[in-house]
Amino acid sequence: MTYNTKNYTEQGGEKTIISGELNIIEQGKLMFNGEELSQALYQSNSQATTIAGLVADFNKLLVKLRSAGVMFSKAPVITILIEPEDVIVTEGSIEESLTVDATVSNGSELSYQWYSNNTESNEDGTLIEGATEAVFDLPTNLTEGTIYYYCVITAEEAPDVTSEVASVTVEGD
Repeated sequence: MTYNTKNYTEQGGEKTIISGELNIIEQGKLMFNGEELSQALYQSNSQATTIAGLVADFNKLLVKLRSAGVMFSKAPVITILIEPEDVIVTEGSIEESLTVDATVSNGSELSYQWYSNNTESNEDGTLIEGATEAVFDLPTNLTEGTIYYYCVITAEEAPDVTSEVASVTVEGD
């Protein structure tokens, strides 16, 4: 009899996310994020002969992994509340800024990193050193043309979220 996660979740099972680095190293030690896991976390092979028995064994393993901090039942979710908006500025008198506002479901601290790009894309941009706040003050020395900016938001245990692209159009004075 075989069983897979897809069938388990289709039958109403909870989807679980494992976060961290699990390694088996010499002498049979099981390591997670650099710390040795105790023998209490080891799970014997299932002797189940029915789907219900297999699900029960699987759920026991999940409880052990969650209590050890190896697995979380749901990954935290970052939600962007305010996206950065397009702006038109005048060369030589730039005082504007871009803003992004977000929350994370587990209440952990958010981190921000702004990027610039020559194309209207929120991928493969250039990291802006020191631009690590929710508000990004535009450089005052921008020259005529259009530059695109976006922000990558991170939080502990949550998948990163990338803002929409904001265009900054610099007009001559």
